[in-house]
Amino acid sequence: MATGSRAALRRALPGLGVAVAVAALVRLVYAPWYGNYDVRYALLWARDILHGHNPDYGAAFAPTPHPLSITWSTIGLPFGDSGGSVMVMVALTISSLRLPSVMVTSVSAIAAAAPPSV
Repeated sequence: MATGSRAALRRALPGLGVAVAVAALVRLVYAPWYGNYDVRYALLWARDILHGHNPDYGAAFAPTPHPLSITWSTIGLPFGDSGGSVMVMVALTISSLRLPSVMVTSVSAIAAAAPPSV
């Protein structure tokens, strides 16, 4: 591994650790988690596809199928009934990694839009 890659990895690890810790804290605070309607269907349809079956998109009261969410749900399939919880942890981790840049961008936008003080 090149020295530059190691340095980049060392810089990224603390942020990833914080993101996982925030996701775990949110999970503990809001436990137990029950997957919502869309998540459960995405997991069901992903399982159907991986087992070689056609998903039943025409089921009564089925949500609109979204190919990206169905593809994304394959991550949670190996975890069985806990697949929804795994998906929530992954999503919370990713969103907590993204949150600081969104906050900085929002604050910068508000500061740029504020009228100059006299």
